[in-house]
Amino acid sequence: MGANTKEYPAKIPFPVTCHKCKEPFVHKFHMDKTSFDWTCPKCGFTHPSYLGLDITIGVLLLLKSRYELTEEKDFSMAVVFAAMAFEGELSRLFVKWKEIECIGAGTQLDREACEDQLRDFRTINGKDRGGFSIPSWLEHRRFRVIQNAIT
Repeated sequence: MGANTKEYPAKIPFPVTCHKCKEPFVHKFHMDKTSFDWTCPKCGFTHPSYLGLDITIGVLLLLKSRYELTEEKDFSMAVVFAAMAFEGELSRLFVKWKEIECIGAGTQLDREACEDQLRDFRTINGKDRGGFSIPSWLEHRRFRVIQNAIT
């Protein structure tokens, strides 16, 4: 952990349920952790917990965004975390599909080239035209209105 990690902890509130007494609980852990132990405040049972492979940084940031919105009532931070989650997931999926494309072509993925391409995408429209098309389920009229308002 860096020097600023203790000073400014980026803790993610994660909903869990006790296996013994079924009490719901929100455990906060640092976003760079993939496992954590927590103790039920009601019955004292200690749980070892591991995040599944489907819990990406985008999902964690979205959980943080929801927490900031619903619990802290910090709307500005909620928007910032939601935007980070959206951008992170788009980037992750871009690299994933480029990797799949390379496997199909029998070539190696050039991560530096992917990063350069991602840096060139300045807007959602840029991502759409730059070889990373928005999925058809997002091409709903409302999304296009939002997309046009952002760009």
